Parts: sequence; C-alpha cells; structure tokens
Amino acid sequence: MKITLKKLRHSEAMSEETNAFTADVYVDGKKAGYAKNRGHGDPIQVDWTDYEFGRTVEAWAKALPPIESEWGPVKNDIEIIIGDIVEKDRHTKALNRVRNSLLRRYNKGELIYRVKGESPGAYTHWRGATEERVKARHGEVEFYDPQDPDKFLKALGHIKDEVVA
Repeated sequence: MKITLKKLRHSEAMSEETNAFTADVYVDGKKAGYAKNRGHGDPIQVDWTDYEFGRTVEAWAKALPPIESEWGPVKNDIEIIIGDIVEKDRHTKALNRVRNSLLRRYNKGELIYRVKGESPGAYTHWRGATEERVKARHGEVEFYDPQDPDKFLKALGHIKDEVVA
C-alpha cells in the first residue's frame, strides 16, 4: 500500500507540542479519509471514508517492521506513517525557503559563502565582492553554487543524509 497526503495544510501558529495540520489521506491513489492534528500533543486523528477499509490499512501499518529511533525500535502504525509524511513535507518546505532566499541573494549579485570552521548552518553574503576578495579576507571558504543548491545546503547542515526504508 502507498499512503500519500493531499491538500496538506500546516498551522505553525497552532502547533504547540505536535504539528497542527489537516490533510486528505489517499491509499494507492484513491481518497480513503481525512487526517488532522490540533497541535496540542494529541494523537493524529484519521477519519476513514470506509471504516472497514480503514481498519485494513491500520492493520497493514502495524504489520510493518519497527522503525529505529534514538530511543530504540518503535512499532509502526498509521499515526507514525502520516506523522512522518507531514514532517518530511514541513522539512522540504523549509529547505525550499532557504534555497529560494539564497538564490534571490545570488541573483542580486551577492556572493554567498561559508567560512571553513564556522558552525554548520552559518553562511555569509557579500554584495559586490569578488571570489578573490572573499578568499583574501577569510581564507578557505565554500561558495554557494546556484546550479547545485543541495550540495551547499547539505554542507550547511540543512540537509541530512537520511536512511529511508
């Protein structure tokens, strides 16, 4: 079974202990229900359009192998699968915001770089500078390449290597 979410809407303002969101749940390309979380630490609520089919999907999810986490193996269920999809979507949107911000600065003529030894996630931009001037001032630096933004974001620590089962 392939579970996807469509019409996914996050509410950062409502998210206190968990991610507040609403979404339509699709199983193998067909709408199967509606998922939501109010962001107050409650579990994800899934309302299935067909109750029996929903129970089948939930049983399938529980039969999946446990997920390794920093606290040890965690039993799989539909809540974990949906929560993982929501978290990956939030992460992707955040990366796109950073990527677009870098691209806008680059297109304005700013050099974007990271000085070797700075903490991950730190980058500097300098309008009107040349690469030689930046290197003379800071020594060893890594420049932002708009053709390969993921390489730069990974170096900054915004993209982590993930093992996906």
